[in-house]
Amino acid sequence: MLQQKISFDNTQTAFADKSNRDLRRIYYLFKVMNYPTLLKFGMNLIEKTIQWSWVQRIIRGTIFKQFVGGETLEQCAETVQHLRKSGIYTYIAYSVEGKKIEEEYERTTTETIHTIDFAAAQDIPFTVFKVTGLGDIALLEKVQTGAILSEANESAFARVRQRVNRICQRGHEMKVRVLIDAEETWIQDIIGELADEMMEKYNAEEAIVYNTIQMYRTAGFSLLQTSYERAVEKDYFLGIKQVRGAYLVKESERAQRLGYENPINLTKETTDIMYNNGLEFVLKRLDRIAILAGTHNEESCYEIIRLTEELNIPTNHPNIYIGQLYGMSDNISYNLAKAGFNAIKYVPYGSVKEVIPYLFRRAQENSAIAGQGNREFHLVEKEVKRRMGR
Repeated sequence: MLQQKISFDNTQTAFADKSNRDLRRIYYLFKVMNYPTLLKFGMNLIEKTIQWSWVQRIIRGTIFKQFVGGETLEQCAETVQHLRKSGIYTYIAYSVEGKKIEEEYERTTTETIHTIDFAAAQDIPFTVFKVTGLGDIALLEKVQTGAILSEANESAFARVRQRVNRICQRGHEMKVRVLIDAEETWIQDIIGELADEMMEKYNAEEAIVYNTIQMYRTAGFSLLQTSYERAVEKDYFLGIKQVRGAYLVKESERAQRLGYENPINLTKETTDIMYNNGLEFVLKRLDRIAILAGTHNEESCYEIIRLTEELNIPTNHPNIYIGQLYGMSDNISYNLAKAGFNAIKYVPYGSVKEVIPYLFRRAQENSAIAGQGNREFHLVEKEVKRRMGR
């Protein structure tokens, strides 16, 4: 059975394309991340000194090198080709956050369209963007709550919709799938409406536009069901990026502060069950749904393996991709790719200064507090010992 042949403990496969020097660099990086106090001190120091060129050089050779594909799309090309040699696909993201003015929203839109053209030339199946990169989050919140909009707000939201459409239209023209990333619940409904609108417009023949559904939300599975029902009713293909979710603390704190019901599942177990139920729901409906299952959870990846066997689905089915972030969970990505699955890595790019917020999140997720750091560190340590014959 395929399930018995794939082991995410197989470090020889996971790190086959890493030199001993690369492995040592990764080893010490994850070792630092296992000390939360030291990590927090380092991040605070970086925030205060990021303008210094020598600090940027250190970052570029350590945490940036681990989690970012390059400073430009052209630099990403080498990363993309390196991963493809191991059978791993990529999707590229312009990882810039916190923009506030119209000129910056336009620049992000133009750059995202540029990533689509780059993806088409490099045979990259997906690109991704956040709607908050194209418009003000406060505006999106107003639209979602049904607040009365000023004429200026109406015009601003029309520009957001037009930017989303330009990106999705380009994806449709170039046959590159476009992932609309998930965000906070207080703006996610309006983002979902925009995604539905784009899917109805561009997914008549195949899934080009994908919405993201977060299964740590209490409404996660029902959102998947209603999205499918709408796709059937409107006769288009449903594209879904299924994730657990990235704003757990922020969501819970806001709900408590403002006195509304927490939109996040109370336990991780509930989220895990909902996530795996979502996988089964999708894999039984591949005639209508295409999925990118974004997960670093090994049990969910084993569940995908089990379902493909049980349902007699080819491992390389074009409507199933299994994704992890670049620089994380190589034990999953490389072993899935070797077994013939469509493993894919999220590869961000941007200047060192621009991607600092993204890098800090990756460092925190890999810290001992989150639990991921120990797993990553011990896998690297295991491979170092294997190569030394110990």
